[in-house]
Amino acid sequence: MKIHLKKIEIFDVNSKTASAKLTAIWGIDLFHLAKVDNQWKIVNVIWQSQPERKE
Repeated sequence: MKIHLKKIEIFDVNSKTASAKLTAIWGIDLFHLAKVDNQWKIVNVIWQSQPERKE
């Protein structure tokens, strides 16, 4: 499977939590992450398809 990644933005990183946004061909994913046993784990994802472009 080929992933067409456009951009990753990291919004906030703390000692045990973080948030980020992935923008790709298929849409937008917003992530909440938590550090568990010294490893980052995704605990929540909200996604949507690409918004319609206004011309």
